[in-house]
Amino acid sequence: MEGGIGWSSEGDLFFAAFWVQDQPELCDAVQSHYERLITLARTKGFGHIYRMWNYLGAINRDNVRGEERYRDFCSGRSQAFEAMNVGLDELPAATGIGLSSGGVAVFLIAHRQVSGVNLENPSQLPAYHYPPRYGRRSPSFARATVMEGAERTVLYLSGTASIRGHESIGQTVEEQLSVTIETINSLLDAAGKRFSRLGNGRFESMKLYVRHAEDASTVRTAIAQAFPCPPDQAPLFIADICRAELLLEVEGVFVG
Repeated sequence: MEGGIGWSSEGDLFFAAFWVQDQPELCDAVQSHYERLITLARTKGFGHIYRMWNYLGAINRDNVRGEERYRDFCSGRSQAFEAMNVGLDELPAATGIGLSSGGVAVFLIAHRQVSGVNLENPSQLPAYHYPPRYGRRSPSFARATVMEGAERTVLYLSGTASIRGHESIGQTVEEQLSVTIETINSLLDAAGKRFSRLGNGRFESMKLYVRHAEDASTVRTAIAQAFPCPPDQAPLFIADICRAELLLEVEGVFVG
């Protein structure tokens, strides 16, 4: 533990995490912790961040100023990346999901030598270019990051939901499932054209996030049919999603 950041490393890989206690506004604390997290990774020699997870208590509720807590968080994260000179093309794959209560938990994986290739989805506007209606600072993440090794190529799929362009699509879980599957396939198709190994790859693991427990079986069945993945590597969690109207989100590790 250093400066409130827990970390460990092995070989060329670095893992780190922090927890921000809940507070009326998140932006400043998130920015400070993010800057310390990035600084620690760089200081330890792991400057290539390729995957992050962000879990926020009461993600869709408003802070004391009437701003949604996810948007409050996004402002702090964006300001930290800017202050640390992380360019838009360097933003890693990431997930943003709700916790039932509490503050903010953030996890990071970085590599010592390999710089990931960050990908955007042809069917979606890059999140960092979202219009101002989504908050004073756009979400700062790539739709996927690809790490290419000597023996295999791995695509880390960010949290993906029923969004085309920048608009949420679908009112029912069935409608949103259809668009989410379409969106994932769009990204995988684009990735396969750029990285030949991914053309016949498979999901090694997935995480399914579902807002309402009664939709769990429907989501699990549809995703399993669309993307074969070992069942014990595809856990499903009941959790709030980053937009109040979204009913599910999917992330995964796709291996070629």
